[in-house]
Amino acid sequence: ADFIGESNIFSGIMTGKLTTRFCGGEYTCVDDVPEGTHITAVVRPEDVELTRPENGTIRGVVTAVIFKGMHYEITIQSGKNEIVARSTKAANVGDRVGICLEPDGIHIMIAEDHTNTFQVDINKDYRLEYNGQLLHASLTKLIKGGKRQEDGTILDANGEIIDTGRIRVMASIQPEDIELTDNQEEGLIQGNISNLIYQGSHYLYIIHTELEQDFAVYDEDLWNMGDRVGLIMPTEKMSFTIKK
Repeated sequence: ADFIGESNIFSGIMTGKLTTRFCGGEYTCVDDVPEGTHITAVVRPEDVELTRPENGTIRGVVTAVIFKGMHYEITIQSGKNEIVARSTKAANVGDRVGICLEPDGIHIMIAEDHTNTFQVDINKDYRLEYNGQLLHASLTKLIKGGKRQEDGTILDANGEIIDTGRIRVMASIQPEDIELTDNQEEGLIQGNISNLIYQGSHYLYIIHTELEQDFAVYDEDLWNMGDRVGLIMPTEKMSFTIKK
């Protein structure tokens, strides 16, 4: 449990033999898991290699640096993902860096289910949105003792205005609760079918979206590989949690 506690944990998918995609990049790994499998990738901070931006598999911006005595703990924001690295070399907040992961630094666990989990944004009006679209869900209810003021700000149980920069809201939705549509604009987000597996009564589709996120969707209809689709994701089918 300790190992998981300090590690970076990402949901992803196996894209081929010993290759996996998560956190906006494709990586070689040592775990031979079948293509199309939804996985959880676990990466220890000391296995995150920081490089020049142009040399990284993915790139990001340093958001925090803490000296821990023997090493620096460096937090990087890459797209929607936050990655923690451990390094003996210092970095500065605001630095653009590249990130590389060696195959043996990536531990693949098969996801127990296909729940889709993704980060949503808090807009200036303290409302939740994803992909620039408003989600009709209450942020106030997620904050312990939260109260919305007349000016729209939200106070926590201590009466302090919440700092939206310090909290992350995660949404989850089940594959059977997402509907694929030809009419892309109807979708909360758009993407391409990157994988499909027939599972007896339905197909499991993996949709790779513009936000570099992979969604698992169950659908009885046959779509084609590469089809561009919209994902209809009803807010009432989502559950929300706060990560500090």
